[in-house]
Amino acid sequence: QSDAQDNVQEKIRTLTEWIEHEDWNNAYLMAFEAMEEFPLQPFFYFITARAKWAMGKNHEALELLESGEFYLLEDDALSREYYELFAEIHLELGNEAAYQTYLKKTH
Repeated sequence: QSDAQDNVQEKIRTLTEWIEHEDWNNAYLMAFEAMEEFPLQPFFYFITARAKWAMGKNHEALELLESGEFYLLEDDALSREYYELFAEIHLELGNEAAYQTYLKKTH
């Protein structure tokens, strides 16, 4: 593995810990930095969006999800998490049609 791959994996491990402990501020700061350093990694967009959502910044979270969705390459667990978060945010914003659309993508 290259140093860059090791760096990505280390950031993912650290971010996963912070998410489990709901340390949204640190998760946001590290994920945002990682998103800029590794712009093709959809995981970092997702975590940045998840942290923004936890901080009550729904519109910013949606923008981040929309940017990161472009880099989802397969229908996997991360894709489902993306669409679940899309759905949850749209539900909170009262966008029923968008909520239903994204909810269907989780199955």
